[in-house]
Amino acid sequence: MLEKDRIIEYYRNFKKELYIYIYRFTGSQENSEDILHDCFINLIKYSQDHEINELSVRAFLYKTAHNISINFLKRSSRFEFSSIEEKGGGNIIGEDNTVDEIFTRDLNEKIYSIINTMDPLSRSIFVMKKELNLSLGEIGINTGFSERTVRRKLQKAVKYIVEELKKTDFI
Repeated sequence: MLEKDRIIEYYRNFKKELYIYIYRFTGSQENSEDILHDCFINLIKYSQDHEINELSVRAFLYKTAHNISINFLKRSSRFEFSSIEEKGGGNIIGEDNTVDEIFTRDLNEKIYSIINTMDPLSRSIFVMKKELNLSLGEIGINTGFSERTVRRKLQKAVKYIVEELKKTDFI
């Protein structure tokens, strides 16, 4: 089982980047905080039966955050869909959605699926820059890397996304 001080250290080291990652899924501060809390509860429970490797903690937390966020979204979408059915809502797409809006939504979904295949650090940097509009310096402070390293990682992430979109004929 992990020691209390070790858990506090992990929380301090990973809370910001995990929160940002989770917030990208949920779009809600309250839900993101709840999921972040659940991630660390899962870490504590897991550590009771398994040896926690110092190098794998971050990966474990990201995997847990991802799974809990996906489950949250599944529960939320079921609720929203059942609400539409109860209201007798026929057309889910809606009359005011244009083809461009639908394409944009599909493109965003594809980009997010590509982002999820990236390593956690690149994914975090991309989300902090593009979703939260943080400066390279602020991202550097959050990740512990220099501004130059952050810029390089961001450029590589964007290049990777573009290459993957080309492979699937989105662009």
